[in-house]
Amino acid sequence: MGRARNRLLLRRFEQECRHARAVNEAALVEILTANAETEFGRRHGFAALAKTPDRWSSAVPLHHHADFAADIARMAAGERDVLVAGDVPFFAVTSGSTGAGKLVPTPPAHQQTFVRFYSGVIPAVPALRLPGGEAPHRGMALLSAGGELPRTPGGAAIGSASAGGLRRVRRLVPLLWTSPWPVFELVDVASQWYLHALFALREPTTRFVWAVFAPQLVEWLRMVEERWPELLRDIADGGISAALDISAATRAELAAALPADPGRARALEAAVAPGFRGFAPRAWPWLSYAMTVITGSFAAYVPALRHHLGSLPIYTSCYSASEAMIGLNLEIERPERYVLTPGTACFELIPLAEHGAAQPATIPLAAAEVGQCYEVVLTNRGGLYRYRLRDVVRIEGWHHEAPILSFQWRLGTMLDLVGEKSSEDHVLSAVTRAVGPAGASMIDYTIFGDTRATPPRYVVYIELADDAGVPAELEAELDAALRAENRLYAEFRRGERLGPVALVRLRQGTFEALARRRLEAITGMSLAQLKPLRLVQDEGTRQWLEEQRRA
Repeated sequence: MGRARNRLLLRRFEQECRHARAVNEAALVEILTANAETEFGRRHGFAALAKTPDRWSSAVPLHHHADFAADIARMAAGERDVLVAGDVPFFAVTSGSTGAGKLVPTPPAHQQTFVRFYSGVIPAVPALRLPGGEAPHRGMALLSAGGELPRTPGGAAIGSASAGGLRRVRRLVPLLWTSPWPVFELVDVASQWYLHALFALREPTTRFVWAVFAPQLVEWLRMVEERWPELLRDIADGGISAALDISAATRAELAAALPADPGRARALEAAVAPGFRGFAPRAWPWLSYAMTVITGSFAAYVPALRHHLGSLPIYTSCYSASEAMIGLNLEIERPERYVLTPGTACFELIPLAEHGAAQPATIPLAAAEVGQCYEVVLTNRGGLYRYRLRDVVRIEGWHHEAPILSFQWRLGTMLDLVGEKSSEDHVLSAVTRAVGPAGASMIDYTIFGDTRATPPRYVVYIELADDAGVPAELEAELDAALRAENRLYAEFRRGERLGPVALVRLRQGTFEALARRRLEAITGMSLAQLKPLRLVQDEGTRQWLEEQRRA
């Protein structure tokens, strides 16, 4: 039954890709028709445009989030029929990768596009394309719906997109994942992660481990290693660590599902006898894959994942944002390639050469050229019309009529002090190249463009996992790596318009503390949804990082 369902889900997606142009237009017509009587719809003539969708790009201007902010605030205060028809019971909050988080209206029609993919289409890919992927066993999902969600003035909930979707599929949790629902509801992250580990380790048949983004999966695996003796003791005795911050009622409810299992504890002890390097497949003999995003800036975490996962396949699943599901990875061995998901929104593209204009011309999907870069524009079911996502993608090829995308960078995260245009990928490749030969394991890094220096320069803040001394020449190696990655950087360095890179090594735990600091500033955001801060753009964060320098 499961295999038939998986085949049906992917067959439907294939059909949508075969007719991507028509599906894209049909999504637009559906959105225009549904919202024709809203304030925005009447102002822009949605009813007429639904009958002549070819006029869409000329009739409605492109927008940034700031253009919708006042209307979103009215919706959050409880006003109806402003951008979308009807009530909006949930507002997703973006992860703030280029600043403070923004509210994204998430009415049921918009949220359903995510539920369809996360609960069906995405799991179907590894189920059908990896050995053991469709075994009838559950997996570990490092997700959270913890605590009371903040509310807008109008009473709508605010939270991460994943938290909102998780609550909608609550009834499916016992079928899909190893942790019972009360674990997902815990507020204390450390306690929640420990219990996710405890319930997953009890099941030798655990089929996959899943976190939305790679940094969270890395930290969870490290936590498993650090608390291994405690976890084994709880499995053997059927207990729950007294150190966990959970209520007596929750503790009692979970304890009923945790009978003593000394045999499983002995098996796990044997699994790590050779060490924790590559321990996961030994601990879970049925483990078929890990699922997390490892493309773009998340590629920095792959070496750390490999330490615990060994050669286990890592499925990067999808390219998604709070504003829309954008792409599905169908090639597990090529995680950087995403097939655009027709119908999840209406998509347009801005040629990269045009993106600097206030109202650049867009092109339809069919006009995209392989090898060229574009900014993504979308119209979704949540009231964002001709919305500039600020993501730059490159067209890698075609899957039927749907373009295959690779994420390149997010506008606002590119370093361009004197015209050198260093992307996230340039910096990531350079840092990895420079740090690797030093034999140091990188926890994380971020970069600051120091324009007060003469000449201006890059400052790279980095945290390494070990305490070994880093060679003094590492700064020079990093500078050389940046030259190799970006021709323009090399030219400006030769002309002394850019100064040599400065490398600041940070104390242990700095990026964990930085994540907590950022979460405090973004209402409704969860750790599971937080993206890395790759470019420091505010003086407060820079000063805080300076205070974390190793002695």
